[in-house]
Amino acid sequence: MTESRPAASLRILHAASSDRVSGSSRYICDLGQRQRDAGHAVGVALPRRGPGGSIYDSLPPGLEVLSMLGSPGWLGLARAIHDFRPDILHFHDGRGPRAIRWIPGHPPSVITLHLGYKRAMKPADGLIRIARWQEVSPYRGPVVDVANWRPAAPPRPQGEAQALRAALGVGPEQLLIGCVGRLHPQKGAAVLIDAMQRAPAKDVVLAFIGDGPDRASLMSLSQDDPRIRFLGHRTDVDAWYGAFDAFVTPSYSEHSPLVVLEAMAAGLPIAAAANPGSAEMLKGQPASLFPPGDAEALAAILRDWAGVRPAHRAYDMSRFDPDRAAETIEAFYRKVIAARR
Repeated sequence: MTESRPAASLRILHAASSDRVSGSSRYICDLGQRQRDAGHAVGVALPRRGPGGSIYDSLPPGLEVLSMLGSPGWLGLARAIHDFRPDILHFHDGRGPRAIRWIPGHPPSVITLHLGYKRAMKPADGLIRIARWQEVSPYRGPVVDVANWRPAAPPRPQGEAQALRAALGVGPEQLLIGCVGRLHPQKGAAVLIDAMQRAPAKDVVLAFIGDGPDRASLMSLSQDDPRIRFLGHRTDVDAWYGAFDAFVTPSYSEHSPLVVLEAMAAGLPIAAAANPGSAEMLKGQPASLFPPGDAEALAAILRDWAGVRPAHRAYDMSRFDPDRAAETIEAFYRKVIAARR
């Protein structure tokens, strides 16, 4: 009987054109750590750090960071490839595949489809789709479906959730509703504020975690309602899921939102706009969906929650297994590398 040998380790270089904190940046950090723990050499090519919250704050130890001049245009990416010598490039937006066309002898590459497919992604040797509804028919290379997963989170200290509520001035009898995400028109925060104002329950508090270009206009829209709090960018988001009693994601458009997975993992009652990404993730799950942009439908859910405090729920997370996802991605790397050879 022949003993099976472990596959040779790979040199994997992730590349992104932004250092901003986002779902894709958290995906890079968690996947990179899992790949490093599996024995691979992992690098991350990023533009130089900008102001504000950055992926640089979350990169796990052991990953080699290659800071490029500006976003990954061909020159910066060529330098990162030369310095790291990867077996596989893993892109997280369309700028990387567009740039490699100008780099002779570049290694094989794949791209995770965090958003919609664009023609600029065509030069990649393989595509990783994170949601089954994503349209990829124009792409002619190999495609694999790998559902998003909840990034690993460290255990939280006992009593931390209660301390966060107390610091916010929220008592145990009050209902604390959380919304996590960038304050951008696409994310629908204005719809949630409208719904809160239509459901004037005084024992309900809404906390927005995140920052963005809409913050000033949203604060103005809230009309100094003391029930609505803007907490800005936070590095302790995982702790807040333990402090929330319920969760709302009102986005008009999502592909496979990590915030939904995090709320599911925390067992929170969820109200989600029925955009394609959230609707696919929550299909068959004990969550409440409402039409995107429908403030009255969301207000009805908030009234129900205010009338009868919603209990925590058990969600089926089996489709979002991170170990299986990492194994599938590694197998796809090897398939793409073999095809190029």
